[in-house]
This record gives sequence, structure tokens and C-alpha cells, in this order.
Amino acid sequence: MTELQVEKLVAPEMPIVVRSRVRDPRQPLDVRWAYPLLLCRFLSSFLFYGINSGDLWRTENLRALIAAEFLRSGDWIVPRLYGEPYLTKPPGMYAAIALASWPMGEVRTWSARLPSALAQRSPFSCSTGTSRACWAGAAAWRSARTAAVAHLARQSWCRGD
Repeated sequence: MTELQVEKLVAPEMPIVVRSRVRDPRQPLDVRWAYPLLLCRFLSSFLFYGINSGDLWRTENLRALIAAEFLRSGDWIVPRLYGEPYLTKPPGMYAAIALASWPMGEVRTWSARLPSALAQRSPFSCSTGTSRACWAGAAAWRSARTAAVAHLARQSWCRGD
């Protein structure tokens, strides 16, 4: 090999480009990831606040008893109350409570309320997805935040808080 051929092998003519992960301080920060994080935190602060406080109220006791029977008997198809079939409603909510309570082996206050709290988050996810399809960037997140505040305000108004 000649010296020129060795130089081409060792130092090729095309420069090697190394991209660094250091942000150029003249460019604005990319905070697109912050909108979903802030919206989840905002919703969680309202939907999961007080999930473990107080006793079960109204029909929460009934749902918790039937979910405990699901865990005890292993029959997740036919809801039973004190061993007798309880067929007034479909077993979906009872099964969801039993599923949330399954890792602990018993129904607790927060695990009986967890499926309802998670179900309240689904309209926000749907409205956020629709907003992002219609609008771009911050407008979509403002729309989702407005929908969340409107829903929470309506709930507190209906309860009379």
C-alpha cells in the first residue's frame, strides 16, 4: 500500500459528524412534554383527592360487598350478595372493584373507589385526543384543560358544594 492509500483509510475525506445532546442556549426550551404531564397532575389532584377518606357512602358499600364476594368465591360472572345471586345490574363495576382489590386480597376503601376515579379520567383523555386532532400545540391543551375544569365545576355544582 502506498502512503496515500493509507492516509485515505486512516483519515477519510468525509468528516465524521458527532451530534451532541447539548442544547443551544439561544433556542427556546421545548416544553411540549410538559402539557400532558401538567394536565395529568391537575386531573389527579381533583379526581384522586380524598379517595381514602371517610367511610363508603350509599351504594359504595353494596358494590364493595359484592366485589369482596367475587374475591372470596372466585366466581366473577354472577354477582352474589350473602351467597345469593344479585342480578339487578351487570357485573362490570363489581368486577372492576374486585380487580383493583385483587393485589391486596381484600376490598379497601380506596380500592372500592379507584375504578370510579379512573373512569372519570376517560372523558378527559377523549377530549384531549379530539382537541389535538383539531388544533395544534398549546391550543389543544388549553381546550382539554377547559373541558376538565368545566366537568369538575359541574360535578361540584350538582353535589351542592
